[in-house]
Amino acid sequence: MASQVNSTSIESTAAIDPVYKMASACGGALLTSILVTPLDVVKTRLQSQTFNKAPPKVVYCYGSPLSVACIDTYPLVPHRGIAASRWSGHSLGSAPVLRICASDFAIEDHSRQLKGTWDGVVKIARHEGVTKLWKGLSPTLLMQLPATAIYYVGYDYMRDFIKLNIRDPVVEKYSPFIVGSIARTCAVTCISPIELIRTRVQSAASGTSLTEVMSGVSNMVKRAGVLSLWKGLSPTLWRDVPFSGLYWMGYETIKHQLKLNHTGDRLTPSDEFQFAFIAGAVSGSIAATLTTPFDVAKTHIQVDTSNDVTSKAKPKVYEVMRNIFKKDGCRGLFTGLVPRVAKVAPSCAIMISSYEVGKALFREQ
Repeated sequence: MASQVNSTSIESTAAIDPVYKMASACGGALLTSILVTPLDVVKTRLQSQTFNKAPPKVVYCYGSPLSVACIDTYPLVPHRGIAASRWSGHSLGSAPVLRICASDFAIEDHSRQLKGTWDGVVKIARHEGVTKLWKGLSPTLLMQLPATAIYYVGYDYMRDFIKLNIRDPVVEKYSPFIVGSIARTCAVTCISPIELIRTRVQSAASGTSLTEVMSGVSNMVKRAGVLSLWKGLSPTLWRDVPFSGLYWMGYETIKHQLKLNHTGDRLTPSDEFQFAFIAGAVSGSIAATLTTPFDVAKTHIQVDTSNDVTSKAKPKVYEVMRNIFKKDGCRGLFTGLVPRVAKVAPSCAIMISSYEVGKALFREQ
């Protein structure tokens, strides 16, 4: 019974036109992004707060108290949300004054510091407006639509190819982990520059516009080269590749067990939705929990503007994680775990169930 269902699933999946698969994937990505972006914003803010716990630098500042340009060893350090690029051509004629300046993402009002997931939702909505919970939605959609199409369609194609052409039970057993990791590597590499922009937009304090973030990214490219757009790719791969492997391995295993308990002769779109939703939520939660330390390191590296001016001395993932552990212990490595799981579990469930139901409906037609 199980082998019959599995074989039918492979043949019918392979028969679906790739365009329909991409349509199903993009539809699921659109719905998922709209629903879970607020949790992603809160998670990024919580993790960037950990980054901001370091003591502020003492630097020399020039200008009036209301418009201060601060000079560090390399870049202009912005004060009160003023982008560094705005001061790149500033004439520094006045006498220097010793002053402590805030970074891009420092929280000057401690009453606005986020203390948890729900506290983050409430404070962002109260102090910045409800719409700020969807901050970064544009780059998220720009990132998710192509990434999802590459990821899901690529995974389906490689998985079915292995099952139909390689008759090795060991390879077939671990194919979801292998194929999921490969598909995610391709997708993440393609959209890494958009991921960097989205992370900076979501972590920026209130009043920092997308234009200012893009201006900062543009200056980074001018100083450090085009490859700086892939800043954070390494920690992103450290996070997403094992996540994807664990997720697909768990998803296929759980879904297979649910199919074994199915009593009908065929799977309806309703069955596909139910099995995919449960398997996606459970496996997504487990994978998200195990890979959260890499997510924290990625956020630290991507929101850190101190090395934007040079392509040298880029922080390494293990060094960032070690520093976090020294400063905040294991708790620091799992900062943002609750909003991450709260975001990943439903997003995996909604995404994969939408994708499977879309394929089932196209298959019936």
